[in-house]
Amino acid sequence: MTTTSAASKAQLRLASLSAQLDISARDPISSVLETSLPPVQLNRDALSVLLDGEDQTWRNWMFDQMKHPLFEYQYNVTKEELVTRNQERTRHLASLGFRPTWAETKENNDLAKKYDQSNKFIQIQDAMSYFDNGFSTLNGAHYGLYYGSIRELGSEALQDKWLPLADTFEVPGCFALTELGHGSNPRGIETEAHWDIKEGCYIINTPNTTAQKYWIGAAAETAYMSVVWAQLFVPHPKDPTRSIHKGIHAFLVPIRDLTTRAPLAGVTIRNCGTKSGLNGVDNGRLWFDHVRVPRHMCLDKYGGVNEQGEYESIFESKEQRFGGQLVNLSEGRVGLSISSNNISKTALTIAIRYGKSRRQFGARAVGELETLIMDYKLHQRRLYPLLAQTYAQHFAARALAVLRDGDKSDFSLLKHFHIISSGLKSLHTWHLLDTLQATREACGGQGLKASNRIGQMKADCDVMATYE
Repeated sequence: MTTTSAASKAQLRLASLSAQLDISARDPISSVLETSLPPVQLNRDALSVLLDGEDQTWRNWMFDQMKHPLFEYQYNVTKEELVTRNQERTRHLASLGFRPTWAETKENNDLAKKYDQSNKFIQIQDAMSYFDNGFSTLNGAHYGLYYGSIRELGSEALQDKWLPLADTFEVPGCFALTELGHGSNPRGIETEAHWDIKEGCYIINTPNTTAQKYWIGAAAETAYMSVVWAQLFVPHPKDPTRSIHKGIHAFLVPIRDLTTRAPLAGVTIRNCGTKSGLNGVDNGRLWFDHVRVPRHMCLDKYGGVNEQGEYESIFESKEQRFGGQLVNLSEGRVGLSISSNNISKTALTIAIRYGKSRRQFGARAVGELETLIMDYKLHQRRLYPLLAQTYAQHFAARALAVLRDGDKSDFSLLKHFHIISSGLKSLHTWHLLDTLQATREACGGQGLKASNRIGQMKADCDVMATYE
């Protein structure tokens, strides 16, 4: 071997190693892969249609928005900077009309157009999850849980007043269900709401330490309003000194002054502090000290006190009412099933691309190319089954989305939907955690590098197996 040819091969090897140092799902890597394996003959357009349908207008629109400087991937910033950046991103998208407004939804009686509006938002939310779980979670908390609760459970007057302000993210909100003492068992929450006959209002109160609202996304810094869930008690019609328990109800409660941003009287807000991940979401704690809430601020579609001061409900039992009220959580699990699977796709994309460029062992002589690690059966067995399961889960999540978009007035389907959405959400998030660990290991030392994203995704996504 001549000195020139050896030097040339050494330069090629150094160039290959250099290219391997920063391979993420967003980086152009064609130059790296051109020197590895022949390209697979695959109709990518047909596969894209099979996976995501023919109309991908808004998904592609969201991917284009990610080229904006606001969406530049950052990994060496404080949690305060992360929270502020996610707020700015959300306001930016809201200014571009990234979702159908309440006015558009309310005035549109054409079912086909309503489907188009819903499909637009779903595509955009879908694309968000590939980018940043903190950003996606903030949007889900505000537009999915807070906004969705008012849309599904609130009166027309409440919707007309507060949803336009939520559309623009001018008045962000949060969803306060989980408490220090109760997370997985929402029926056991201890926050109380008492109907005051004399004043004609509800009184929201945190009776003890374990009743404080905890881990509430967007409560610590972002939200001005909160959908607060509490156990409702109304006076006994024959003996006002006694109370009748009516089960869990939701109330729209202002928590911050719209001008000064200071907590309102009777409301205490604290930050949950730095977390092991997902620090782009400002999780907070809330206490209520006998906060008075007007009667019309109860989200009373399924039950509440009427103008005559009497409790009424379309359901006979607390259990039925509870199931109808929390349909938004089941819908949220659909989003989590989809987004967790999308994050699995991102991690697998990074790891498989790296495996098709990284070479180790197998050279028969000095200067010869070593074997691509993706050619080793052990490496394939580590990643390909995860890839296959991710494809299968993709179609399962899409089928679940069809069920979600069905007739919400058919309450006989709610239990069925709840069971399936809970099961798939668990399956998909467990699969995500397994995938992130496997892909981190499959990338060797490069899997630890922050700019290659997998480590940060592990930190930000670990909680997905816990919430909802």
